[in-house]
Amino acid sequence: MAFHAFKNKTEAFSFASKLCADAISKTIEANAHASMLLSGGTTPAPLYERLSHEALSWSRVDVGLVDERWVEPDDQASNERLVRTHFLQNNASAASFVPMKIPSLNAKNAEQDVDAMYKPFAKPSVAIIGMGPDGHTASWFPESKGLDEAMNSSTSKRVQAIDATNCAVAGAHTSRMTVTMPVLANADAVLLLISGDQKRAVLQKQCSLPIHKLFTERDDQIETVWIP
Repeated sequence: MAFHAFKNKTEAFSFASKLCADAISKTIEANAHASMLLSGGTTPAPLYERLSHEALSWSRVDVGLVDERWVEPDDQASNERLVRTHFLQNNASAASFVPMKIPSLNAKNAEQDVDAMYKPFAKPSVAIIGMGPDGHTASWFPESKGLDEAMNSSTSKRVQAIDATNCAVAGAHTSRMTVTMPVLANADAVLLLISGDQKRAVLQKQCSLPIHKLFTERDDQIETVWIP
């Protein structure tokens, strides 16, 4: 595991921003186009703001989400709202954004349409993920409906609807859409952002939580940035 521990957020986000920018630049140089997937939560917001100032060819970058709560884009809980507020600004305003929440009664009914929309993210250049105290990443909540399908390494689907009704960590928003295991397993670079001693301890346990299964799928090729 590439584990990078930092004393403060400034150092951590400076390192993470450069790592992401280098990966995007490398992909653009090789393929003339790049794609990236971003997560929600409070931890990555300062990174997104810093990354938005990077001098990259953002018009050649597609931006999507790792997962999304099934709420309207202007809802406080929306990951799209977070990304638009903290990332799709400054230089990064030239990037093309692909939402995960579309007009549909529920995530399950929208699964096929969103899967087609997320074709550009079958092999993202960069994916920025987080981790919950229960070891979930994306919306891969233990005991949730749709989890087995989402974490199936052989699935041809790029997204999966999740019903996390019985998962306390999911909070009030239990209807979700998430990318599947092959999407994150095939990403050129995956950056995991975590903070606090509790999450560090969960990550370093020897068990089979969703985050550990992703590490196994990627042969431990994940850059982990830890902030106290």
